[in-house]
Amino acid sequence: MRSSAGVRPREAHPARHSTFWRTPPRMPTLTTPGLGPFEYRDEDVFTFPEGLPSFETLRFFVLGQTPEFAPFVFLVSLERPSVRFVCVPVVLLDRNYRFELLPGELIPDGLEPGQYSAASGPHMLLAILTLPEHGPPTANLVAPILINPARRLGVQVILGGSAYSHVTPLLPLPDGGSPC
Repeated sequence: MRSSAGVRPREAHPARHSTFWRTPPRMPTLTTPGLGPFEYRDEDVFTFPEGLPSFETLRFFVLGQTPEFAPFVFLVSLERPSVRFVCVPVVLLDRNYRFELLPGELIPDGLEPGQYSAASGPHMLLAILTLPEHGPPTANLVAPILINPARRLGVQVILGGSAYSHVTPLLPLPDGGSPC
């Protein structure tokens, strides 16, 4: 069939850009010692404007979780994947955990004065765990990781004069189970 201009119209062929020909986009993969490779999404990446104590130059971290280690969460540096922290949601350790940042205090970038609670709010509080080769694991409740999912920000808040400890034991539950 010819058009009125004498040019033959193109036959319908699947376009190379159609979903038939395209492979699904791959998520970025991060390979970390001890955890191996895992995929993450852009929304799993958090900016720590001040870094973390002793790791101030590392600003981008991803939260990763694997079913075999749930409810533990891994906070892994994108700039240096060998820097990683095993964390647990603070609410699993102490439902009543809370602290207040007062106006006029030295408040890390990305935070506002106010009450922060493990059991409520739009944020997530994580405790970094210490897993010694010999001895029981402990959680650092005096310096929690505060994640603001809506703003994709994270900070480690150091609570001066706190009643919490940096070596809080992970105690078994009354039924003999693990808190995590």
